[in-house]
Amino acid sequence: MTVTTSLNYKEYQADGMVNKFAIPFLLLARSDLYVYVNNQLVTSGYTVTGLGNPISEIIFEEAPQGLLLLQRSITLIRETDYQENGDLLAKTVNQDFDRIYLAMQGFAQDTSKALRVTDAEGVSALPLADERANKTLSFDSTGQPILTTTATGSAAELAQRLVDASSENKGSGLIGYNKTLNYPTRTIGNALNTLTNRFDNFEGNGVPLFSVFWWPSRANIPAGYVVADGQELSQAVFPDAAAAIQQAKVPTVQELEWQMDPLKRGSYVANSSQGKFRVPDYNGKYADSLGALFLRGDNGVVGNGMIQQDALQNITGSLSSILFRKDYEKDAEGALYFEASTNGGISANAGGTSSSIKIDASRVVRTAGETRPINVSGCWIIKLFGYVINTAEADLQQIITENANLAARLSVLESYQQAKKFTIIYPNDGTEDNPANIMVNKRYVMDNPFKGYPIICLAELLVNGVWGAAGHVNIAASGTAYGVGCWPYGDDKIVTQTAGGGIIIASANSGNPHGITTSLQTAPCRVKVWRVI
Repeated sequence: MTVTTSLNYKEYQADGMVNKFAIPFLLLARSDLYVYVNNQLVTSGYTVTGLGNPISEIIFEEAPQGLLLLQRSITLIRETDYQENGDLLAKTVNQDFDRIYLAMQGFAQDTSKALRVTDAEGVSALPLADERANKTLSFDSTGQPILTTTATGSAAELAQRLVDASSENKGSGLIGYNKTLNYPTRTIGNALNTLTNRFDNFEGNGVPLFSVFWWPSRANIPAGYVVADGQELSQAVFPDAAAAIQQAKVPTVQELEWQMDPLKRGSYVANSSQGKFRVPDYNGKYADSLGALFLRGDNGVVGNGMIQQDALQNITGSLSSILFRKDYEKDAEGALYFEASTNGGISANAGGTSSSIKIDASRVVRTAGETRPINVSGCWIIKLFGYVINTAEADLQQIITENANLAARLSVLESYQQAKKFTIIYPNDGTEDNPANIMVNKRYVMDNPFKGYPIICLAELLVNGVWGAAGHVNIAASGTAYGVGCWPYGDDKIVTQTAGGGIIIASANSGNPHGITTSLQTAPCRVKVWRVI
């Protein structure tokens, strides 16, 4: 068969619906066909019919979509072996010669992709890759190719570095950009300005200072914001915020007011200590704070920066026509009370039974230790700074944010340490849930919970379900002592010592508050400890 066309490839724009495509060039074997879809080689999922014909056909199992390229590529091998005195068939010879011409067509196509010259003598070959690296291809006075080293600072060197993506100091790392310039439209600078503004706004730079947001994760605070935990921050690190607080652009109080009155911790402090200001404690993290806050409008009446205690609208009701004995002392607790009546009651000798009237909201609604709506917890954050001119590689905005968050944690820990001036410890390895008994004539040594500080101690016994002091007394007539003593011992220990006669004696003898008439040999004990300064 004659080879009537030099075409050896065909491109189609596949629509994802048609699965049959013509192959408009001679194809002798399926292995000579290379199929590409969107520049990706496809080796299966199709069949080829009409091999050996001027036009054949490829049929896909699933219709392709995108750029379809059918490419013939002949492998340079000779598979036909003619035998001496064997049959010399025209079909075999034609196919063998066709294959040679088809391979030559492939070479011709490959050659067309290369740089060529029309000179009969051609040009010299280029040297090896190591010798060509980082050099410019040029031509000498005779038109032969030569390699030249690029001059430092030349346009050619700049061009080479701009296309080199091997380092952050090359390629796009060489392109200058200044956020403050107004670049013309359709330039890279204009596009970068647009993107930068969008990211800045996302990070909060388009948000006014002191804006407050609820954020879902305390562990990942966005750049430009700090948690609202009542912490101190540096005026030098946050100069814009410090200046605005000094100008009373937000509610402010004095540091002493902020510390002494938890209701004023919704305000800022301009000068909480040397070179520092304090932010509000919206998250209720600071020691002795009232709790995490909900933010609300002031209705033009409530003072800004002042915290309001939780409250309920009053619930009232009444029960009437209830008779009591005339001589019965009526009692009520909590939200219930009695109102005096002018009507008579039941006589003292009348029969019948008595009942108590009680109220318990938990029988019909959810109750808790605080009044709250249904909610999800996160943390309140405050916008304290915006764009930072940063010439270093580190993200300075994020570093400042992380530093502020660490300052918040440290400030909260310090506040708890300062505020904690009282605790209770339990002798004989006891605990709050399971206080241990102490015995007569015993010495119990415990660690001072406020090591290094002066303290005051008081031992208490659990008698008839009530904690109270044991007292200490020595009966002169018998020479026997009763009671429990508790004292600081050195700088780091507390000693609880019991008497030999009993750990407590009748209240009339020692003045203890328990109202007992006998002595005890053992009872649960605890020790209250106050830090003096």
